[in-house]
Amino acid sequence: MRRSFHRIRSSSSFRTFHSENPMARTGGSKARKPEERDQKVSFSHQFWVLVGINVVLSYCRETSGMEPCRLFPSGLRGTGVLTAIPSSCHGIAPLRLKRSSLRLRGGEGNSTEQISLDVSNETSLEHAFNSAKDCDALEEMYKQVLERNASHIATLHNYGNLLMRIRHDYQGARKKYEKVISLCPTHVSALCNYGNMLHTHLGEYDQAEEMYMKALALEPNHSTTLCNYGLFLQNVRKNITAAETHYKKALGADRNHSTTLYNYARLLQECKRDPAAAEELYRRAIQSDPEHSHVLCSYGLLRLVVHRDVDGAEELYKRALKSDPNHVATLYNYGSLLEGVRQNFSGAEEMYKRVLSVDPNHSTTLSNYGGLLHTVIRDYDAAERLYKRALEHDANSTATLCNYGLLQQTVRANFAIAQSLYLRSLAVDPGHVPTLCNYAYLSATSQNYTKAEELLVRALDTEPTHEFAQHFLAWVRNKTSTGAQPPRAAPVQSEPGGNVSRAENATSNVENQPM
Repeated sequence: MRRSFHRIRSSSSFRTFHSENPMARTGGSKARKPEERDQKVSFSHQFWVLVGINVVLSYCRETSGMEPCRLFPSGLRGTGVLTAIPSSCHGIAPLRLKRSSLRLRGGEGNSTEQISLDVSNETSLEHAFNSAKDCDALEEMYKQVLERNASHIATLHNYGNLLMRIRHDYQGARKKYEKVISLCPTHVSALCNYGNMLHTHLGEYDQAEEMYMKALALEPNHSTTLCNYGLFLQNVRKNITAAETHYKKALGADRNHSTTLYNYARLLQECKRDPAAAEELYRRAIQSDPEHSHVLCSYGLLRLVVHRDVDGAEELYKRALKSDPNHVATLYNYGSLLEGVRQNFSGAEEMYKRVLSVDPNHSTTLSNYGGLLHTVIRDYDAAERLYKRALEHDANSTATLCNYGLLQQTVRANFAIAQSLYLRSLAVDPGHVPTLCNYAYLSATSQNYTKAEELLVRALDTEPTHEFAQHFLAWVRNKTSTGAQPPRAAPVQSEPGGNVSRAENATSNVENQPM
């Protein structure tokens, strides 16, 4: 099945397909052989548009900062929206550990052997922490220190960071942060990190803002708190002007603060529609941190969407995956590029499978992979299962509703179910062009030409140059006088969810406490 991009847009991408008449396929699934999947085959004249691969893909989340360690494990840097975009980053205040030590989720074998730790010697203790072979060993060291000195502030703080970022034990982390703050109310890093956790993981926004404001009252130029509070103002309070002010102030304090550069770039790109300024900040962020997967992923997406630089985007995606092989946003975006631009369907399938091995409930990947199984591999039963799973996790995804309706319409010939799915999609977005086109085609096949015309006019009101809607509307208006049969084209398949990572638009940059 031959695919080529009709256009790439930030809200949805259109894929153009040539295919044999799908209306003839009303039975079960018949999967194509693997060797057939990547062939570019010319089919008959029938034409259909799929708003398909989410190539605006996933930005990584904005990241909030935690004080010291400038570690950015995938769990905190976020997965992809520009959701799949990498999320914006929250900074976490650093512990000066080697980058690899917090990226590990655990080691092999017995990591809990007793290690001699000199609690009174901070330099020796820091060296021991940095030499930990994995997170299990590091956690065991923290426990040993706290058994000897339950009020050791730096260890309490760093242990809280590990519990938040690696273990996702937010209540355990809360206890550690609160103990640090009770012992040392002026501990800026703990206030910053606790605010970050309340903001990004627990949704306790008022208390989070209180923590940020206390930290800034103590240290007004604390770049990580300024970054995190800027993200809070942007995503929670929806105050873009105040968010930008805080990002600028953070960069005034530390012009190479990669998390702030990344978050500010996202704000410029998405809120201010200034991709040139965003690109400059992405480049600065990469200079500051060449392995920052979020930045590499989002910059790759910008190169693809703004500059149509497919090779440049692919290279950035590869660099991101070299830094973090499980970076969901990059895996998703790269899979979409391989599917929609390279027409490397087996490569795309591999990327989608890797996403789902990391995050089995990643709804946009479920929808995209369903579309690949539906339109290319033609394993309709598997495609339907993925569409259903996607809707379990995002019941209002117009793309999934539209595409699943298309499968019911053109493969199952179950027009009542198709209509109900289209109506659900339009209830979410009355101007969703692919759904309007598909519903118009369904109406025309049942000879309801008045309804078909109404839907196509609505589609063209939203997108006046939409080729399928233009041609089909002309046919519908000519139908009465000519008696023509409806074209044997399948309508439009929608792109999953716009920006995947848009639903995942917030992460953290954790700063651990220096010893």
